[in-house]
Amino acid sequence: MTMSEDIRNRSPASPNSADTSGVFVKLVLREEIRKLKITEFTSPYEEMIKFVDEQFSVSGSVRLSYKDDDGDEITVSSNREVQDALQSSGNVKILKFNVKDMKEDSGSENSEPNSPAGNVKENLQTSLYNTVVSNPSHVLNAMLEETQMSQLQSEVDQRVTLKLRHLCLLQHCIQHVTWITDHGVVQTCL
Repeated sequence: MTMSEDIRNRSPASPNSADTSGVFVKLVLREEIRKLKITEFTSPYEEMIKFVDEQFSVSGSVRLSYKDDDGDEITVSSNREVQDALQSSGNVKILKFNVKDMKEDSGSENSEPNSPAGNVKENLQTSLYNTVVSNPSHVLNAMLEETQMSQLQSEVDQRVTLKLRHLCLLQHCIQHVTWITDHGVVQTCL
């Protein structure tokens, strides 16, 4: 069944309305609910996104989803997916789409996207990305050098530890073998 057939089947002709070819959808953002009529001559996804931009106070990109017959949350991101949702909704007269403001959900607990901390984090991520993209061999060499330095440091630490053990053992042996008496006489115990 095409969308126009689906629309005609859902919308019985009413003597009081001039244009009855359309399907109503509800768009829900937080506690706010808006109703939109989608006609067969529109691109439903694009029309819903435009409606959300005009009617809701969103700060950027949004995600639309609906609950299917199994209760699963289905995300839609194209005209075809909205048409499929409308066709598969069966006897439901008005299909409800949840609107999720992606800008709201991308903020971390500790820093807002527009706060100085959020800007610093974003700038560092951008800088790191640009460095990796512009000169990946430089980044790989730096990682390799760091790995080699770490291994070298580990070897040095092991050698120093071994030398210190030898030194402590030698010092211990010297303390037990040689001592000076009260009269300044050096005595050795073999």
